[in-house]
Amino acid sequence: MHNPFRSDLFCERPHEFGYLCSAAINGLNVILSGSRGQGRTCLITKVLEEVEDQVTGIYIPCRALSLLNETIESALSISMVNGILDAYPESEEILREKLLRFDPIILLSNGRQKFEFGSPSKMKLSEIFEIWNWTQSNHDMTGLIVFDDFHLIAEEKIENQLRALIQQNSDCSHMFIINRGKGFERWFMNSERAFFRSGSQLTLESIPEKNWSEFIQEKFDSIGIKAATGTIAEILRLSELHTATVMQVCSVMAELGENRPIFPAEVLRAIRTVARRHEAYIWSIIEGLSKNQRSLLVALAHEEEPVKPYTKSFFSKHDLSSTSLQKSVPALRERELVIEYEAGTIGILDPVFRHSILRETGNRRTFFER
Repeated sequence: MHNPFRSDLFCERPHEFGYLCSAAINGLNVILSGSRGQGRTCLITKVLEEVEDQVTGIYIPCRALSLLNETIESALSISMVNGILDAYPESEEILREKLLRFDPIILLSNGRQKFEFGSPSKMKLSEIFEIWNWTQSNHDMTGLIVFDDFHLIAEEKIENQLRALIQQNSDCSHMFIINRGKGFERWFMNSERAFFRSGSQLTLESIPEKNWSEFIQEKFDSIGIKAATGTIAEILRLSELHTATVMQVCSVMAELGENRPIFPAEVLRAIRTVARRHEAYIWSIIEGLSKNQRSLLVALAHEEEPVKPYTKSFFSKHDLSSTSLQKSVPALRERELVIEYEAGTIGILDPVFRHSILRETGNRRTFFER
């Protein structure tokens, strides 16, 4: 059975999709903000596919770059060179000529050539932008550079240089995908920073429940799934309208309903199934947290509604200290594990992550000492 709920293919945002396509074609800069798991990357991937006949795009995965044992400038340079090669394979000779002094090693990756460099620390981002501008000037297409998870590489040491290069690159549009909240405020709304108001802002909000219901019903109908009354509403309630969670839970429910109807009582089991399938990834996150941060996550997981973390009633109830919260709350927000709602309340962003914590804290020793 074909399963139509692959979250990596999701893009049910017609207004945002149309706006971003228009911006790409017309050379406009856009700051796309939203919470993790709301479909930011999927949306921009669909945009790149839609405009590929009119726009040459380079996609830079900043989350991957932030994990490299390189300077941000070198990591960005290598990513851009490979993006240029993907976009303009015929540019290989000019790249080889201009970058020969960096001792490039040509690698085969899925049948395509990739560059690695023996001396990446010597690479200058300005030189790579010159090559990008050169290739653009030789093709009658608009350029587009997408910085996905830009907040993970944005730092004072690189931002002034990168901003200047982007301003010089006037025949190209740039899209910065960032987390919601502090990332946007810090880099794009602070008048003392280089990227202050450097593009129009587009924020991804949660998809309305009515739109979700119609989408899920349509997909269920397309593969012959019979959902009992209240099933879709329960999926949306427990998934908290979180895009990735909705898609993953619907995928499991579709598997359950291949030969029989599906019911509301099965939705919680589906969420737990998703959590089990992502156990290794979830533990990779948990293991990188301090004990105080884990304690805060446990407390939030056991709350039914978002809470104000600095109130005495909250930290006393869960045996937390106000001092530890001063550090743990911002740290978890920075990692997009918790989200701030209205009136200073916070909660765990990903419902699957929340259910994983509830399941794992059955053995508190494992959770806190692993």
